[in-house]
Amino acid sequence: PNVVIIDLGLPDGSGAELIDELAHASARVDVILGMSGDTGTESVARAAGADGFIAKPIANLGEFQQIVLAAMPENTRTKGIHPVSDETICPDPIALQDDFVHISDLMTLNRGEDMLDYIAQFLSGIARTAGDTELVDAAKTLADHRDQGLPFGSDIARIAGLVHDRIDQARV
Repeated sequence: PNVVIIDLGLPDGSGAELIDELAHASARVDVILGMSGDTGTESVARAAGADGFIAKPIANLGEFQQIVLAAMPENTRTKGIHPVSDETICPDPIALQDDFVHISDLMTLNRGEDMLDYIAQFLSGIARTAGDTELVDAAKTLADHRDQGLPFGSDIARIAGLVHDRIDQARV
């Protein structure tokens, strides 16, 4: 591939470590882009060796294309006009429902506190994409409380209730 995009919020490993590994591979790809719903992680991605960063959510395909093309070396860019739609990307209701069920499953499986950081990051990203400010706030509060070492049990209960509400609303 010419371009590899790595989400820093991987549930089963470190996106930064994967970026570092790919950046130092003997057959390095042209472009490694870090991606996250947490814009504060751009410096982490770049320090690991990423050539650029994509902040989620991405508003439209044109913005995505511009970020990727700008990161590519001049000699690997395709020539000519690259028309793409600047239509705003709206979340797919079925995929959004699947994401909420995934979060609910993760919370129910009680896979440890480390999973809570992933849940907060993942939920924040899909909530921003969906324009759901209540969920964005709940995810941010959980992340902030965990970062500050504060109690977060009520944050988990709030998120669980909101996620279940969204699942129930989609069923109607």
